Amino acid sequence: SASTDDPKAMGTLASDFRIAISSSHDLMSWSLLPLNNNMPAKDALSAPPSGDAASLTITCQPTQPKALGVQVSQNDKTVKFDNDLIQVLQIVLLQAFLKEYPASTEEWRVSIGENGSIKVSDILAGDGVEKLFSSLIENDASVEWVELVTGSGKVLGRVPRPLVHKYNLLHRGIGMFVTKDIPMLEKSQYTFPPLYTHQRTATKRIFPSLYDMFVGGVSLAGESSELTARREVAEELGLSRALECPEALSDPILDCLVCTHLNRCCVTLYSYTMDTEKEAVSWQEEEVAWGDFVEYPIIAASADLSIKRLEEQKVWPGAYPTIQSGLNGVAPRDVSYENEDWKEWDFVPDGLLVWEAWLLELQSKN
Repeated sequence: SASTDDPKAMGTLASDFRIAISSSHDLMSWSLLPLNNNMPAKDALSAPPSGDAASLTITCQPTQPKALGVQVSQNDKTVKFDNDLIQVLQIVLLQAFLKEYPASTEEWRVSIGENGSIKVSDILAGDGVEKLFSSLIENDASVEWVELVTGSGKVLGRVPRPLVHKYNLLHRGIGMFVTKDIPMLEKSQYTFPPLYTHQRTATKRIFPSLYDMFVGGVSLAGESSELTARREVAEELGLSRALECPEALSDPILDCLVCTHLNRCCVTLYSYTMDTEKEAVSWQEEEVAWGDFVEYPIIAASADLSIKRLEEQKVWPGAYPTIQSGLNGVAPRDVSYENEDWKEWDFVPDGLLVWEAWLLELQSKN
């Protein structure tokens, strides 16, 4: 768990804003600060409080006996806000407040945005939060729910998944190496085992036709990272043994913060060891166009080249100077692949950021 002195523990990200979170006694306040184009969102989240005036502040506090108010104050009239985004944040702030003060407020009423005055006990009931979002989403009966979190992964509240994507809200997710028969962390003298690598279909909404050395997925509300990892490898690759074989999944390898213009996620990295005598990969055709187990040095060299291309295009979302595996895009002479296409594989930026965290982890241990 992060220290309360850690800026990441006291902030989150939504749309074009960093949200600084503060609370004292019976007041919780979220201050929206515009992100600076010169500072990546991840760095802004980790930066200590700057003292800059918030463009907009949302507060939750008692307004009269047994009554709560969620109030919005716009301090900078030159900044334009999406009213639906503000409504989303009001609802999540209320959830966060009620987590901090659950018992004392259950019989109270709360005034929140367009929802008017509502009994807190009704919000805490089974579908109370869902009803607060009903005006913001269509077909809410079938929608998946995801959690807005702080930069340290602390859950603030539930949000319909379409709104998480619409406003690029910071949420939880997993990444996973998939190996066959040899666990990822049983490193040989020279290298790691081959990794399952796949190409996304051309019809994917985000990053069509790009490659990934991870299986990844979003954690649903209330779902542990471990369960997300088991569910995703079963759904995406048909490796359902993951759901029933505890030892096939590693312990968490690392946690990292991934921030791109399309996705912001607190990622927990795992590794899954496929048993080739008991199971075989069967991918979803709408998700995967191609997949294969590829020698680790080929993946490392290919990722080096992909990162360098993003750097040359000035769109690399990670740290500078850009990280390289040590191979610098050149595969060892004793390792080959069926063709040279790997030199042109462009990997999804999200996956490359997790790869960056993996290489940093290796460097720290060496």
